[in-house]
Amino acid sequence: MVVVPLFDTDAETLRPLDYHELSQLLDRQVLSLQSAKVRIHIVGFAKLVGDLIAGLQQVVKFFAFAVLITALIVFAYTRCLRSTLLLVAASLLGVTWLLGLIALLGRPLNPYSVLVPFLIFAIGISHGAQKMNGVMQDVARGTHRYVAAATPSGACSWRD
Repeated sequence: MVVVPLFDTDAETLRPLDYHELSQLLDRQVLSLQSAKVRIHIVGFAKLVGDLIAGLQQVVKFFAFAVLITALIVFAYTRCLRSTLLLVAASLLGVTWLLGLIALLGRPLNPYSVLVPFLIFAIGISHGAQKMNGVMQDVARGTHRYVAAATPSGACSWRD
C-alpha cells in the first residue's frame, strides 16, 4: 500500500490542485503498471473527486431525466401545464441559486455535495405540490382561484 498525502495547491504552479488532472495522471501512470499477476486499486478522496468530475456529464443527464419524470408526475396530478411549469421552474430556480451561492462562496462541488441540488429540487417540488394541493382544495370549496392562491393553504376553510 502506498500512501500519498496531498496538498491543496500544486507546488510548481501554486494553483489549487486539479483533481481531474490528478485522477487522469494516476490512471495513465500508475494503472499502466498492472500485470496479469498484479492488480492496482487507487482509492481516496482525490481519485473519487477526479472520477466524479469525469462522470459529471452523466450526473447532469440523470438530473435532467429526474426533472422530466417529476414534471410528468406533477402534470398528471394537476392536469395543468402552467402550474406544472411554474412549480418545476421555481424548483429549478432554487437549484440555480444554490449552485450560484456555492460558486460565490468559492466552495467546490465534491462527491458529498453533488446530491444537494437533487435534494433542493425535491424539497421545492414537495413544498410546491403541498401548496398546490391547498389551493386546489380551497377552490373546490368555492374560494375564487386568485384568493386561494394568494392566501396560505387552509386559511379560507374557516367558513366551512
